[in-house]
Amino acid sequence: MTRLIRSGLMLCLFAVLVPFSFGFSASDLKIADDLYAQKSYQLAQNEYEKFLNEKTNEKLAREVTFKWSDCVIKGKNESRLEEAQKNLEELIKGKEQDRWWAEAHESLAMHWLEKDQWSHQEEIKNQFDAARNYWAGSSDIELARERFIRISFALGDFVSSRWGWASNEVSPVMLHGGKRGDSIPQQPGIGMTYLYQEILKVATSDEDKAKAHYSLGMVYTQNYYADPKLKESAFASFETVIKNFPKSEWADDAYYQLGIFYEQQNELIKAVETYQMFASRFKAGESQWVDDAKRRLDELINPSVRVSVSNVFAPGSEVQFSLNWRNIKEADIKIYQVDLVDALQTPSEENRYNSYQDVLKALIESGSYKALPVALSFKAKLKEEGKHQAYGENKGLAEWRKDEDAKEVDPKLGILPPGAYVIVVAAAGGVESYDLLMVSDLAVVSKITRTSALFFAIDAKTGKPIADTRIKFVYSYYDATGHTLWDGGEGKTDAQGIFKAVLRSSNEQSYYG
Repeated sequence: MTRLIRSGLMLCLFAVLVPFSFGFSASDLKIADDLYAQKSYQLAQNEYEKFLNEKTNEKLAREVTFKWSDCVIKGKNESRLEEAQKNLEELIKGKEQDRWWAEAHESLAMHWLEKDQWSHQEEIKNQFDAARNYWAGSSDIELARERFIRISFALGDFVSSRWGWASNEVSPVMLHGGKRGDSIPQQPGIGMTYLYQEILKVATSDEDKAKAHYSLGMVYTQNYYADPKLKESAFASFETVIKNFPKSEWADDAYYQLGIFYEQQNELIKAVETYQMFASRFKAGESQWVDDAKRRLDELINPSVRVSVSNVFAPGSEVQFSLNWRNIKEADIKIYQVDLVDALQTPSEENRYNSYQDVLKALIESGSYKALPVALSFKAKLKEEGKHQAYGENKGLAEWRKDEDAKEVDPKLGILPPGAYVIVVAAAGGVESYDLLMVSDLAVVSKITRTSALFFAIDAKTGKPIADTRIKFVYSYYDATGHTLWDGGEGKTDAQGIFKAVLRSSNEQSYYG
């Protein structure tokens, strides 16, 4: 009897226990988890799928659902993508805000970031923010640190690329109870500032610290106008990367951005020093900024000059032009007389005319301008303090010609006879610049069709037609095979100031004269 009762009791216990046994445990996921860790997502997906419909506890079921769905997304399995998205959305909508709730937020954010970020901007930001807040309050310190930093950087990269470093699209993390750790003042970029400061509070690796300091520097450079103190913070952030993390992947970026910021602040000597340090540290292939940093350095330390004439001057009026220069103390200025009709030559397919500058370019590069009559030649003293500063002045010719000892400017020294001129400015170091200078009251109006051109020469002051005006023009057209051909013509206006010319017919053509 005792044995029977004992046997009946064992049967009852077995009957009670069977309904509560589980189909699998965490140890059964080892193969799938190893493949997942190795980023073999297709293989891991197949392994996790074996357990999708198996009975287990709710926590493990949520884990398998997430990992299978994440494998589908990361493995880009389009045939199961809709199902995976639905799984992640259900994890997010559920009441349980556990690790897999946070992981689902991050997975969906990364999915939309890669697939269609423009249509899901707010979702991406909010999903990153939700995951960040979860890990900020997690008790699993090491895992939380890695996840929090990774997600925070992803959020910062997304926001800065979409809304810029001055964006306030980021909020401080929430503490327990659902309250933000800090109130957010209305200041440009303050949200991004919080983001990277929060990373620095928990970062342990040099790479993470370097990126956070670099990113803070970028935030400060874009927002210092709202708080002048941030200018010094920007310098300090970049210098921290350079001094404390010289072997990090952010060191070259810090050098480059620091040099640019010095330029923006007109601290050009420091900018030069920064670019020179960059050049000594990084060679071609070691940084994306090598070529641009060299270009910026060359622009700062090499002599340069540019002359520009913005008007056509009426006869008897004073000629004006502007000079822009750097690292030059004196300029040699020559003004040559030029006959533009003679200078305009029929171009070839290799040497085309798009503007009058191309006509001048041909004169200068061929050296033929040196044979032109020199109407005027003089030297101009220029301001130069040895600080790599760029200078610029727009003055009348008389003032440019004024001797240093002269007390007054003689306006007559700024008048040139009617005609066309090439002004050439040269300086030490072989730098040179040129432009066209016109003194004339002649205006020419043209009308072009596919088969003809009409030119009308008039007095710019009175509007009266001018006869016997020399007209020369060139134009391009396409032949039957699509090749560009050039042609031209010349002649004089009649008593009504009109000159007509027949053009070679073409479906498309461009004209310059």
